Order: sequence, then C-alpha cells, then structure tokens
Amino acid sequence: MIPFDKKVKCGAEFVALRVISDGKIINFENIQLAESANSNEKLGFYIVEDVGETAAKEYGLKAGDYVLADRLSTFYKTEPICLMEYKNIVVKTNKDRSRYFPIKNSVFVVPDKDENEDSGFFVPSKLKFGKIVAMNIADDVVFPFSIGDRVLLVKDADYISVGTKELYIYRPQSLICKIEE
Repeated sequence: MIPFDKKVKCGAEFVALRVISDGKIINFENIQLAESANSNEKLGFYIVEDVGETAAKEYGLKAGDYVLADRLSTFYKTEPICLMEYKNIVVKTNKDRSRYFPIKNSVFVVPDKDENEDSGFFVPSKLKFGKIVAMNIADDVVFPFSIGDRVLLVKDADYISVGTKELYIYRPQSLICKIEE
C-alpha cells in the first residue's frame, strides 16, 4: 500500500476519501474492488480528505464533507485513505447520516407510487414519473424545473433510502419534461 501524506494533492478529477464504512472489499495489489453488492451495499460512507480542482468545481465538494460513494467503482488504496474519481460520489450527507444533500447539479426525486397512472403520455418501461423534492443547481446552469414539479424521467438512477422513502438522485439531463397538472 502507498501511504497517504497530507502533502499529496489529488489530481483534478479525484477525491481522497477516508473510509468510514465500505463493506467487503477485495485487494489486488494497490487496487480494491467491492466483493459483491446488492442495493443495500452499493454505497460506501466516507469523509472527504482532499479534492481535485474539477471535483470541487463540478460537484461542490470540499475537505470535511461526508459523502456516500459508489463502492463498486475502482479506487486506489493509499492507507488509510482511498482515491476515487469524483463522478463516483453519489450524495453528500452529515456525520450521523440523518440528512442527505444533493451534490452540485443534481436533484432528488421521489417516484410516484402509481407509475401506470393515466397521464396522457405513452410511458415506455425505461421511464417513470416523480416529484422533485430537493435540488442543488449551479447559477450558470439553465434548469427549467423547481422543487415540487412533477417530472417524467429516466428510470435508472442511484437512490438512497430515508426511513420508508426512497430518494432517487438525478442529473439535470435525466429529467425529460415537467408535467403540468
């Protein structure tokens, strides 16, 4: 393992993460991969130690942030820290994981309970309806949606479970249209 030194700075698209909870992993030289995963194991819990320039700009990350990241992505172990591409960060959270916050340029959507509702749209199986409940959109991004809007969106997305609710995490380009009531 390569030791992590505070003098080392992340490359533009990388973040240095201290593992808080990451599940079972397989070691292969200096690369680690998740051994297996189901929906409950996909995200690892980390604290950000250092952030590359692109990662800070694109996702609004900074040292000290708590995050959930895709633990199935390849990462590089530099004891006791791992280095990961910033695009594998899914959501920000707080220390006790009681609150979740969208990363920059993402939204949280709660899916409609009845996806077969007669909406006047033919909805292919890869699409669904939902309601925007939180968002973090940069000022320079044109985004015609608001919190509370009912939207048509691509079905596949990362999600987090909060109590009995699932919050799906989307990038703006995954929202197809707003549904006027």
